[in-house]
Amino acid sequence: MNKVWTNIYTLQRPEIEKKFSIVVGNDLHFHPNLKTEKLNKILNEIAKFSPEYIMLPGDIISYTEATESTYERNRLLKLFQEFGEIAPTMISLGSHDYYKKEDKLNPTLDKSLYHQINELPNVQVLHNTHYIDDRIYVAGITQSYGYYHPGDNFSKHLIKPVKEDKEVLLKDLKGHLKELRNLPKDKLKFVLIHSPIHVDSIEAQAYLNEFDYILSGHMHNGCVPSFLLHFWKSTRGFIAPNGALFPKNERDTLRFQEDKLLVNGPLTTFQPDSTLKYYLNELFPAYLSVLEFTKYSEDKENKKIPKRTLYR
Repeated sequence: MNKVWTNIYTLQRPEIEKKFSIVVGNDLHFHPNLKTEKLNKILNEIAKFSPEYIMLPGDIISYTEATESTYERNRLLKLFQEFGEIAPTMISLGSHDYYKKEDKLNPTLDKSLYHQINELPNVQVLHNTHYIDDRIYVAGITQSYGYYHPGDNFSKHLIKPVKEDKEVLLKDLKGHLKELRNLPKDKLKFVLIHSPIHVDSIEAQAYLNEFDYILSGHMHNGCVPSFLLHFWKSTRGFIAPNGALFPKNERDTLRFQEDKLLVNGPLTTFQPDSTLKYYLNELFPAYLSVLEFTKYSEDKENKKIPKRTLYR
């Protein structure tokens, strides 16, 4: 049974009148072999923190066929319904959310699934849309298929990993300017964007600079084994999803009060199409982050973020 590794960050903001918290989880990679026991473990861990919000930046399913059966679809919908019963839940989409296992050359979103999720109380799929209330503004940006597979050449990707395409990301961001500009100044502003690769570039930041925090996943904590988690303090991981060794910004990127990017570890490290690697999931925990927001204190400006970790 997977344990849950939770990093809890205390963040100071001048906008905060009353403290509140957000739980971040991503890369669930839901599929028929994902045990309900693990889903309940994740749900129970989130509930323990009594958060005001839950945010899930992408890769909710492993492939679109994963929820074709009524049983599996209802199992996933029940999970999200229970999330919504804990707190308002915002979901963005990642690469696997439009990945077709049996027809790799024709990726597509299962619009009926996301319509059903949006009908659940307190749950929203932010597919290039936003959520707003009296405290926060949240935009969800879907990076297009061409971003993850440049040239739309999936067959090449199967033979040799390819780098994600910054120019496609910039085109995506430009196409969604209305979600990225003229944001309310009296609220904390978040953008959910699945892959953090290139979001820290000067060009991307020109589009994202109004946001206070960028919440991402995708990097799978660099596949750092659980027995090293207490010792591996670097933001670099062992290996990236595209096969790069020791890449930067894989994990634990939120370290100082001025930092904006959170790269969260995965709820499921290896998806089922990872063949034999899938069975290594029992050796890796599910990851959560808890962002605890408190009132700004001048004597701690630009200092390191207090952080504590639970592993249970």
